Amino acid sequence: MPRVNREEFLHQLEMVQPGLSTRDMMEHGNCFIFQDNKVITFNDEIHCSANIKETSINGAVQAKPLLELLRKMTEELIEIDFTDSEVRITGQGGNRKAGIRLEKEVSLQLEGMETPDKWKDLPENFNEAISIVYQSAGRDSNKFQLTCVHIHPRWIEATDNFQVHRFKIKMGIDEPLLVSKDSIKHVSPLGVTKFGLTDAWIHFKAPSGLTISCRRYSEDYPDTTPFFDFSGDKMSLPKGLKDAAEKAEIFSSENSDNNLVLVQLKKGRLRIKGEGSIGWYTETKKTSYSGPDMQFAISPELLREITTRHNECEVTAERLKIKGDSWVYITVLYTPSETK
Repeated sequence: MPRVNREEFLHQLEMVQPGLSTRDMMEHGNCFIFQDNKVITFNDEIHCSANIKETSINGAVQAKPLLELLRKMTEELIEIDFTDSEVRITGQGGNRKAGIRLEKEVSLQLEGMETPDKWKDLPENFNEAISIVYQSAGRDSNKFQLTCVHIHPRWIEATDNFQVHRFKIKMGIDEPLLVSKDSIKHVSPLGVTKFGLTDAWIHFKAPSGLTISCRRYSEDYPDTTPFFDFSGDKMSLPKGLKDAAEKAEIFSSENSDNNLVLVQLKKGRLRIKGEGSIGWYTETKKTSYSGPDMQFAISPELLREITTRHNECEVTAERLKIKGDSWVYITVLYTPSETK
């Protein structure tokens, strides 16, 4: 019976989690599929594949019980045995045993999934760009393009019609493409370094051999360039916004589908507010702002990222702009009496 390092095996499975389906919409969408010395996941929008050291595995295993079991076990080494009907896991000298059903017959509906003919190096700051830009994409499925990240030959950007974030980057592609933010957001934590294109997919590869493929789209994206062409009054961002945003997120994060904090500008002051059903948090900072009362909503994670990178902004009666070395973030300002 093969013995494997539990944490290493768990890490291999966790790397391909983005390809798991949260709903039973397709056969084996919520399973780890072990095949040809690899573990594979596929949910129609994301395909993940990673090398697996355990070579005797073939079949599909429900992901949730396998992950939970491995996370709760404490042994350094475990024994794994694969029969025709189940995966058997043994720990602590045989005192702990579990069996999870294994489906030997696996049908992957990989329509249009091809391996790229050529892999290209990703720009060095690609993962950084994706990690901050995707947070400005929209959530309204009726406006599909705005729920995507726009990968252009010269930049990566996202907008929800209230905010827009553009990161200048040379991608080495001929035509722009769209990728759902819910797919592309999984890419940057994996440390990918190469990419390739096929007709319906953009594929990424990490040095470990992990690949993650995201379905791509060719719909027209709104031209955001005119929104960047303005100048406003300079304003220094107060220190400590990162810590304030972290505290506000304790409450705003209850709204997992719409995790936003409110940034309120008043004469000489900036206030951050995070609110949820269990409570709220506010923190006020001194600023040089001298205009009328205005406000905007922003992801607390994005607020932390951009204010850590830059401490100045430009403000007009309608917009606020923060500009870094290779990126620009703009948001619409509205009065407290207006509904965003």
